[in-house]
Amino acid sequence: MDLYHQYQIYHSTDGKNWTMLVDKSDNDRDVPHDYIELKIPINTRYLKIKNLHMPTGSFAISDFRVFGVAKGERPEAVSNFKVDRSKSDPRNTLITWNPSANAYGYNIWYGVSTGKRYNCITVNGDNHYNFRGLDIGTTYYFAIEALGESGRSKMGKEIEVK
Repeated sequence: MDLYHQYQIYHSTDGKNWTMLVDKSDNDRDVPHDYIELKIPINTRYLKIKNLHMPTGSFAISDFRVFGVAKGERPEAVSNFKVDRSKSDPRNTLITWNPSANAYGYNIWYGVSTGKRYNCITVNGDNHYNFRGLDIGTTYYFAIEALGESGRSKMGKEIEVK
């Protein structure tokens, strides 16, 4: 069978001198959504991927996500976090907060039990979110953290919304 993906990922700090970071040239598995976690962190600025084999013969990337932490200060904790549930339609709530220094986005965590906020909404670039989809008659618990190139802020205080 020809169902396997082979590729290599290179990294560079200057965009000119490249070093191999990941070598999947011997891979014999069908992994169109491969996940790679480095054993040790690296300092880099640029990444490139080299296709070696695709089952269809055509190479395309729809998502190449990289996670890491840049040098510098983490974002400040979010202030003035408010969750206003609509009186006319309790399935809806308007969530607002003050922008945080060094933040590009925010994670709004929520759940139906205190301390167990397993659901997350990520908001990039705004300081509000119109949440539609709560259950009528259910109490929810919300908290927020700021996201920045240098990490996440401290988690904000949990808010109970009835």
